[in-house]
Amino acid sequence: MPLPIFLVIILAIKVITLGKGSSIGISAYIIPNAEDLKSFINIFLDPKVWSAAISQIFFTLTLGFGTMIAYGSYNDTKQELVKSTYWTAFLNSAISIIAGFAVFSTIGFMSYNLAVEKNVPYKMVVQYQKANNLQVISELDEEEAKNKTYTYEELKTKGINISKKEVARYNLDNSKLSGLGLAFVVYPKAIAMFKPKWVAAVFGMLFFIMLFTLGIDSAFSLVEAISTVIADELHRKSQIVNRSFIALLVCIIAFLFGIIFTTRGGLYILDIVDHYINGYGLVIVGLMQAIVAGWLYKTTKLKDYINSTTNFKVGFWWIFSIKFIAPFFLSLLLIQQLIIDIKTPYGDYPVLIQLIIIGVILIIPIFTSIFISTYLKMQKE
Repeated sequence: MPLPIFLVIILAIKVITLGKGSSIGISAYIIPNAEDLKSFINIFLDPKVWSAAISQIFFTLTLGFGTMIAYGSYNDTKQELVKSTYWTAFLNSAISIIAGFAVFSTIGFMSYNLAVEKNVPYKMVVQYQKANNLQVISELDEEEAKNKTYTYEELKTKGINISKKEVARYNLDNSKLSGLGLAFVVYPKAIAMFKPKWVAAVFGMLFFIMLFTLGIDSAFSLVEAISTVIADELHRKSQIVNRSFIALLVCIIAFLFGIIFTTRGGLYILDIVDHYINGYGLVIVGLMQAIVAGWLYKTTKLKDYINSTTNFKVGFWWIFSIKFIAPFFLSLLLIQQLIIDIKTPYGDYPVLIQLIIIGVILIIPIFTSIFISTYLKMQKE
């Protein structure tokens, strides 16, 4: 794993030193866009912010996937748990923060160049007028407003002094680069800025080799999470376990379900599935795990076992967090996110399409469970 960390750190150092644009990106990254204390509190209490944060941490730590549990089953019973858990969480967050500097510096640089090369969009002029109690530019209908722009000189003659930095910040705030956009737009743009060109070429090759290997590594962990459960269940029932066959079967089923993402509309389907799996699926699994560990299992017994493996003890606060804090906040976030998606369908996709995809997401685990149960019964017979 040193290569990804090394590349991200080098990228961050490079793009932070790009100049005007990068400073705009860093400012957007570390300073909340709040005019006063009230607006800052509103940002802090925004459920969308917390939903995105929890989805990010669940995804990067693979919480709710079953991967941690599957890998943990291979540990020795006396394996140190607390310190390794803290180190994993800390290093994961540290790398994410460093990657954030690389991403926002690059987007800031791109936004500033866009502000220099192109004119000021109409919607930004409208925002500026409202903020400064001006009414110089007349309102346009939605269709006209899409592509309407003004030159800086044209706006100055009307008494509107918008700087290139302000336009760059507007472009940054309205850029919707995430997921594939980060991997195949932002990072390649940052790599292309390396001098001389051969350095950029070598660095680009290393970066995409890294993406490829990380993708395979993630696939290993996801397959392991499913195949380990089946193999352990068969072993528990004294059945012959062929781990290679089980892994192959899981891969074939996953491949068949994944074919739809290779179609022309695959990226859109992937976007919707990603939103609901990360925003709902993982959170629900995390909530269920907290309820099971906190209320259906002897939490004190679990705490005593954890403390027996380490000299860094967990106490009452851990039990209280598992029983009350985690379930309360995860439930609250889940309800708020559901209300938001009901009021405003995600990504402006048709509601019917989203409902169909959600239905498929719910059906797949049911049929998978039936298949696994049937397979285990057949093995037993």
